[in-house]
Amino acid sequence: MTTRTLIVIVFTSFALASCKKDNPKPLASEVNGRLLAGEKGKSKSWRVTDGTFQAGADPVEPFSVNACLLDNIFTFTNNDVQSYNAMEGATKCDPANPDIIESGTWAFTADGKMIIILSNTVPQSSSSFFSYAGFPFPAEVTHLSDAAFQIKMTATKPLGVSMLTTTYIFNFVKA
Repeated sequence: MTTRTLIVIVFTSFALASCKKDNPKPLASEVNGRLLAGEKGKSKSWRVTDGTFQAGADPVEPFSVNACLLDNIFTFTNNDVQSYNAMEGATKCDPANPDIIESGTWAFTADGKMIIILSNTVPQSSSSFFSYAGFPFPAEVTHLSDAAFQIKMTATKPLGVSMLTTTYIFNFVKA
């Protein structure tokens, strides 16, 4: 190997080693944020379609989602605070409910596997979904695409001298 060839190889190696990626791969949380809420400054709306629950080792059963919740629209916004709100649909659970029945913020864990939804609405009726007692967060994201997402929430509470774990799964589709 000539000196000239060696210099070219060394120079090329240094040049390649010093190159930086201009477009680093986005975090899973950023990818999921765009799927859930759209590009930065945009919003996406969803509605719940159905759910299931499992108490302890019992069989999985359908979760009875009130019909008045099935037409509610959950809008997630990809803004600086990552806000969300829920609007009553045509079928109100309580005619006295305001149009916006719930609001708060959302965030994914860095790996995108969990979503944390914090409602700033004190549950006043069964129209509140994310703040309603019994629906703990964070939630595991078991499916998320441009058209649908599914979350899994697990609650553990005392039952006599033991603990009872209940798992809820809810499905949403793009509204």
